[in-house]
Amino acid sequence: MRVSSNQAILLLALVCGTHAIRTVHDVELPSPLTEGTMRALLSESDHKYKAHEKVALYANKVGPFHNPSETYQYFDLPFCPPIGGVEHKSEDLGEVFEGDRLVNTPYDVSFRVDKESEHLCSRELSKDDLIKFRTPVKEDYYFQMYYDDLPIWASSARSRRSCGPVSPSGDTTSSRTSTLTSHTTRSA
Repeated sequence: MRVSSNQAILLLALVCGTHAIRTVHDVELPSPLTEGTMRALLSESDHKYKAHEKVALYANKVGPFHNPSETYQYFDLPFCPPIGGVEHKSEDLGEVFEGDRLVNTPYDVSFRVDKESEHLCSRELSKDDLIKFRTPVKEDYYFQMYYDDLPIWASSARSRRSCGPVSPSGDTTSSRTSTLTSHTTRSA
């Protein structure tokens, strides 16, 4: 892979900080190199929206809450896919460093539009779909999305064990309740 000198400088700025680049490489960088300037260098988006304009909501990954380094692609689980299929967003340099693999979602989230409740899809899960959800439910998986470059983290499932009354023989009864979070429906 061939890297231009500007890309190399930007990479060094991200990894080492701007002071190291100016000191070691005697390179002219925008001054002061603020977070806003860096974001402008990394992204084509200007992050300005008009009322009712659609703002992209990207799904990123899912994984066990207690092991954040173990991640899977969002649509590895049988969530409702977008109409027309899943499309990968072209990543900027920062997203590549983070290991993000952003994909479109079927959610319509427009700027300054209030919604109380909206039905997205209904889906009957097959036996294979239920098996795919078993581990995420048992291990309290989270999901991550991005709305205008703002990260959203939430739990995708919960599994609880509850102890019941003691039987006459002295045994306790217990049951496990599993819940798949319906993050597609919000109620006020």
